[in-house]
Amino acid sequence: MKDISIKEQLKDKGISNTLLLEAFQNVPEAFFLSENLHPYFYEDVRIEKAIEKTEPRVIVVARMLEELEVKEDDKILITGADSVYVLAVLSKIYKEVYAVETTETYSKWALEVLKNIDINNVYIKTGQLEKGWNDKAPFNAVLSASEFKEIPETIKKQLKIGAKLLAPVGPDWAHVMLETIERVSETEYVTKALRDNYFIPKPKLIPKIGTEVYPENEIIDEIGISSIPFKTIKKFPIDGLLERIGDAKVVLLGEASHGTSEFYTTRQEITKVLIEKKGLILFVQKQIGLMPNKLIIM
Repeated sequence: MKDISIKEQLKDKGISNTLLLEAFQNVPEAFFLSENLHPYFYEDVRIEKAIEKTEPRVIVVARMLEELEVKEDDKILITGADSVYVLAVLSKIYKEVYAVETTETYSKWALEVLKNIDINNVYIKTGQLEKGWNDKAPFNAVLSASEFKEIPETIKKQLKIGAKLLAPVGPDWAHVMLETIERVSETEYVTKALRDNYFIPKPKLIPKIGTEVYPENEIIDEIGISSIPFKTIKKFPIDGLLERIGDAKVVLLGEASHGTSEFYTTRQEITKVLIEKKGLILFVQKQIGLMPNKLIIM
């Protein structure tokens, strides 16, 4: 298990909700030691399971929950989370957690894992995500971890008055924005689009790029030799990078990990240091899809 806690990783990524931080930290140790689970949920990665479900990146879901302003309450509905870890976390905050999944095999497996660590307030059913769980409504909060073209009226009506819903919304995977909807009366809702778009659609496999020239083990070894490890973005070894840059007047920051919040955050930190310590005055960013092209003159 990593020597850095999930709480520290979440704080490093901007999570400040104390209740949420404590809930993530206090998931029973037995959960991580279970033979049914990979023992590296602390890593900010997706984990492919034999039953063909993808464990979402925990920190992305944590940020979604922070935007939802989770608090101790009666009931929350979460759809398409594909994350038994997140369900375990929410069970520490809400009296009852209801989840809708699309795969019966995964649902049964998740309930078995939770039962093994004495979590009995999580309920999972298999069905269509856009229908929610009307029989158990109304909910104090609703989170969809899967994108919709538009938020279904069926789910909106399952909110309590004063409760919020958060979901990724867009016509396709490249144009998804997070939206929150607050129910203010029996018939009225207030919708807000979030500018900080860190939602990442759920690919099943990492795509192969280019033609294979060298054996995979050689490529992996070369990456390992050339890489410089660091625990958190705030502890990125920036001085070594600045030394390698030297007196260069042009610095190009490549797209090393397309679509991940860590890459964008790291690039932001590097750009800030380049301006402050190297005196670079022009920053050009070209991004297709989630963000418009930008030209920033300092």
